[in-house]
Amino acid sequence: QFGSGDKRHNREEPWCEQELSAVRAMSAVLCCGKVFDSTGLNDDGYIYYWLDTLLSSQDEKIYELAKETVFLLLDFNPETQGLLDWVIDRCYTG
Repeated sequence: QFGSGDKRHNREEPWCEQELSAVRAMSAVLCCGKVFDSTGLNDDGYIYYWLDTLLSSQDEKIYELAKETVFLLLDFNPETQGLLDWVIDRCYTG
């Protein structure tokens, strides 16, 4: 799917530079405008799973990138009510 964060053996081990670069690149593609694969933003879409993985990271760089990605997704996809609902739910359930 859309990232390898869930395949890490130890979620607390630091991310290597290659992993950070890959996640930054995926985020940049995702946030360059309106989401081009709207199925990723359906209920239980793969984008939410990927974002959950990033937001759960103990690595501050990944966590900050995840917050910026969510902000940009909201900015570029204002008509996607499911995205806003997911963000609100994520704020309350962490």
